[in-house]
Amino acid sequence: MTIGIFEFNRISLLFQMIFLYGFTPHRYGRKLTICILAVGFALESICDACRIYLNVPELVRSLLLVPEIAAVLGSAFFICKYHDLRPISVGVTSAVFVLP
Repeated sequence: MTIGIFEFNRISLLFQMIFLYGFTPHRYGRKLTICILAVGFALESICDACRIYLNVPELVRSLLLVPEIAAVLGSAFFICKYHDLRPISVGVTSAVFVLP
């Protein structure tokens, strides 16, 4: 059985969210933090499904990357105790660490 690009991206995103959970100082309790990460996971999954499965021009596919990036960085920003460059740094590090 071969794994598709969408499924492979979901597995990578799951590890990315685990990375964010582990390396970000939390502002909220465990349940709310996991809910915020789940919302970020769902938003990125929807954008990624639209980008992969819809027959749209390449420009629109490229523009759909913007909300995906915002979902990951926004999740890191909302769960982090500090609102400076730390959550953005952890979000970018998770993307660089997990996605390749």
